[in-house]
Order: sequence, then structure tokens, then C-alpha cells
Amino acid sequence: MSKLADSVILLALGTAILFCSGTAYYHGYVTTLDLETQIIERGFHQTLYQGLMLTILPAIYLSLVAFPLFYFYSHGLLQLYVDLLEGKYSRKKKLIKIKKIWLGKKKDRQIQINAKKQTTHVLIISIAVLSFIFSMFLLEKKGRNEAKEVMALTSAGKAAKQKTITARIDGQKIDLQLLICGARNCAGLKMNDKNIYYFTHTSFSHKQQERM
Repeated sequence: MSKLADSVILLALGTAILFCSGTAYYHGYVTTLDLETQIIERGFHQTLYQGLMLTILPAIYLSLVAFPLFYFYSHGLLQLYVDLLEGKYSRKKKLIKIKKIWLGKKKDRQIQINAKKQTTHVLIISIAVLSFIFSMFLLEKKGRNEAKEVMALTSAGKAAKQKTITARIDGQKIDLQLLICGARNCAGLKMNDKNIYYFTHTSFSHKQQERM
């Protein structure tokens, strides 16, 4: 039963992290472009998917860094420590002396052990919370930076070919640069007058670019 509860907690925690990641990026992007968030509100599954795409590479990089460090500790440093303790008496005496200097000479009572465990738990939780907040800040900053790149291209009169669409608005066909799509509506920028238009998912077309 405890394993099931742990799995449910991990699933809920993972979902919350992905949702917050997608929301932070989306908020930074749309606010920088000054878009109406109520018109292009994103769906829950869209936010989760974007959060997954944003966090999957950092998670892989973190795993690639963490695994060698843990392997070096378990198969290198820890083994070296054990070998020193099992070696000559003088080496063992020196290690015990260093341990006493760091941890103290007296053996901790149970109340002290419990207090140190609680301090360690609080420290781990604090680091996790601060890391989460910092990652949300970075993701929102990433959204803002990408929005600024779009604005820079627009100011230069350039548009990404893969995001150029033709939308039907009030019976007229208008060439727009697609900015973003929400659950029901999309937003596009007209290059000539720099106006932003909102339209539904079914009211625009996109020409497939030929691949080399």
C-alpha cells in the first residue's frame, strides 16, 4: 500500500512540475508579445506536453552528470575509505581522529540524532524548493527571450518560413506570422502593419515547405 501511495505522490509531483514548467514558459512568451492570454488560453494537455519538451533535455543532462558522480563515490571514494580503515592501524587511527574532529568525540544521543535528521530533511527540501523556483525563473526567461527573437525578426521585416500562414479573417485572406496557438484560438502577426490577429484553428492554412 505504501508503494502505491508513493507512486501516486510521484505521479502528482511530476505532473505539477511539468505543468508549472509549461506555464512559466508560456507566461514569459505571451506577456512579452503582449498577447491576450484569455483568448489564447492553453489546454491542460498542451501545457503538460510543452513542460515535458522543456524539461526532458535538462533532465537528461542532469542524469549524465549525476550518474558519474555517484559511480565515482560508490566505486571509488567509498571503496578507498573502506580500504584505509581495513589497512594499517595508524591510518585507521588518523581517519578516526579526523572523524572525531568533524563530528565530535561524544556519541550523539537519540534526541540529537533525530534533530540532525530533521535538519538534513529541511535542508534537502529547501534546496529542492529553491531549485524548482530558480528553474521556473529560467523557463519564463527562455519564453521571454524567444518572444524577443520573434519581435526582432518582425522589426527587421523577416518571418520564419515554417511559421508563415494564411488566415481567413472577416472573409479576407491575410498572410500572417503564426505566434502561438491555444486550446481554441491562435494569434498571428501581420508583417506590414504589425497588428496582431486572433483566429480559430480551422480558419487558416499552412503551405508545407519542400525539404531538400
